[in-house]
Amino acid sequence: MAKARKSTFERLQKGQLNRQQRKELQRKFDADSPELDVKHPHAAGIDVGGASHFVSVPPNRDEMPVREFGSWTEDLRCMARWLKACGMETVALQSTGVYWIPVYDVLEGEGLEVYLVNARGTKNLPGRKSDVQECQWLRKLHTYGLLQPDLLFELQQVMDAYDFYRRQLGIIDKQLEEYLATLPAREPVGKVEPAQLTAKQRKKLKASRKSKDNRPAFDLGAELTRLMGVDLRIIDGIDLMTAQTIYSEVGADLSAWPTEAAWASWLELVPRNDITGGKVIKQKKRPSNNRVATALRNAAESLYRSDSYLGARYRHFTGRLEGLKGVKAMAHYLACLVYRLLTKGQAWVDRGAAYYENKRQQREMVHLQKRAAAAGMKLVPIT
Repeated sequence: MAKARKSTFERLQKGQLNRQQRKELQRKFDADSPELDVKHPHAAGIDVGGASHFVSVPPNRDEMPVREFGSWTEDLRCMARWLKACGMETVALQSTGVYWIPVYDVLEGEGLEVYLVNARGTKNLPGRKSDVQECQWLRKLHTYGLLQPDLLFELQQVMDAYDFYRRQLGIIDKQLEEYLATLPAREPVGKVEPAQLTAKQRKKLKASRKSKDNRPAFDLGAELTRLMGVDLRIIDGIDLMTAQTIYSEVGADLSAWPTEAAWASWLELVPRNDITGGKVIKQKKRPSNNRVATALRNAAESLYRSDSYLGARYRHFTGRLEGLKGVKAMAHYLACLVYRLLTKGQAWVDRGAAYYENKRQQREMVHLQKRAAAAGMKLVPIT
């Protein structure tokens, strides 16, 4: 017959102390301290854990003054009922990870006064302690008012600050919406019907409209499309914030840059070449703090795992070029796409990663055939 497995409670009861030591420690827990004033006569202590919680009440309140409860909701309610049946009015528990949150909510909902305390203030007991001894120690410290409930005050301060900044952002969003409404709309340079977009592009545009992150509360994407005449978000990697950065920095009219090369050069996304006698003798990095270029670099890096034409192109760049050169090369390509959309209309339709890989293999094959022909040889496929 298999030996019955002991519960966590039974195993922890044994701890690391012998019987005499446990009895002496229990006596200290139960003994009153006449030199201290009792602040909370109806106090309990809870040692919070991930799978279960250990609860201690005064030894004269129940035959089993220490009990173990599970972390699921129904057991937490049983814990609250038992504490009230024992005449408990206040409970102290440690701020252990996020495990304390459901315990706090259930106990407070049952009308108990809950003190959330810092675990550093309960580590004064010498020797190794079990969870059973920890909850008893918490109860005793709380009984004599030796714990600080200051974490709730700190959390309240943090929540108040968070709410304040959220209100400030709401005011900024309203001001931004009113300002954008005063700007004239731009005639669409070209129009692409939804049917021309791939399913992935349509899904991306739909998801961006439903985003609930720190973006403005109004439909900024629709406003940018009205002001720019195109929706830059159809380009994989270009999100709403990138489009906003481009518009806020340069607007929708790129006529100041007659070519893509001039546009990319202004963004500092091309190398600085030292040319002598018509030959490039040295290439230098072009440091820049251009916000549009930074946004395009971030957009390029977001393509790392993208299963799209641009994602495949980015992985090819970063695999062939060293360091951040591949990121810069992809940012340059995105800048050219943005230029084409703003000057010639929405002509970009993603063909997918497979299409890019197929075209790359075809280019490599043509290159190998030319090299073989120059050497007087011919490539023969393996059958």
